[in-house]
Amino acid sequence: LPGVEHAAIGTNVPPRVSSIAFSVVVTTNGVAVDHLVYLASATSDFFEAVGTRVVEGHGIGEADEQRDGPVIVLSESAARLLSPDKSLVGRELPWPLPAGAGGGRKPLVVGTVPDVKYGGLDAPAFAAIYARWADLPASVGYLVVRTSGDPSLLAPTLRKTLRSVDPSLAVAEIRTLQQEYDTSLADRRIRLIPAAGFAGLAVALALVGLGGLLARAVTERRRELAIRTVLGASPAGAVGLIVREGILLAASGVVLGLGAGAAAARWLRSLLYGVSPLDPLTFCGVAVFVTAAALLTSFLSARRAAGVEPLELLRSE
Repeated sequence: LPGVEHAAIGTNVPPRVSSIAFSVVVTTNGVAVDHLVYLASATSDFFEAVGTRVVEGHGIGEADEQRDGPVIVLSESAARLLSPDKSLVGRELPWPLPAGAGGGRKPLVVGTVPDVKYGGLDAPAFAAIYARWADLPASVGYLVVRTSGDPSLLAPTLRKTLRSVDPSLAVAEIRTLQQEYDTSLADRRIRLIPAAGFAGLAVALALVGLGGLLARAVTERRRELAIRTVLGASPAGAVGLIVREGILLAASGVVLGLGAGAAAARWLRSLLYGVSPLDPLTFCGVAVFVTAAALLTSFLSARRAAGVEPLELLRSE
């Protein structure tokens, strides 16, 4: 089809998983430990279609499809688990794959790929072995298509083409990987949006409160500021006095807020993905934003105080 760069079939497409789990016993320092490994299957060009880079060797390709004997690709976790000291690429596993994959023959390792979080973005990546589809055919799989343009525009054509190839072929739905990721993050977003709204409201209330405190301070100290000005203090000095008070209040609030945020970080861990609850960039950004907003509020209050004519104020009092 025009616009299609890669197309393949596999049992696993992130963030969904449909594979066979089996136990591998690894002996380290005389201690045997059971490890769970997942067995998936894919046709040639699968890793290119999904967008998974190959770390060592190569992915399952057309030449591997023609090979007389089972071929596999290991995830990095599986490669470290099965052979922590040396690479397995170009070598056969010492045992055949389970579930009758490969006809009971020992598979050849042709490459390794990074770990993929098939169980979801918040789930740990697991050790995986990818077999050829011919060695482990599945009744249910995913057709993965990488396009050069907008994939959603190709969906109707793709569905029509699949029907023309096999009218009995059941195509449940056509979705982009971005839609899959958005679905997996939907629950977190639903919980984070109100939290972000309350956080913004808290910042707004803090700034309003700061403005109110400064306005009250200016009102209570108008006579003092007027006397300072009459005695020779510059308007800039009066402005600086109010701004310093505002910055002091803001700094105290920022320190207390950062401490409270760090203490509450463990409750936020389940809502975050790819960001640490104690991310220094986020904490610094919030501190800078609040301080800058407080500085602006203080400056406006100070300018209003400096704009009052001191002699008129003293006469009126």
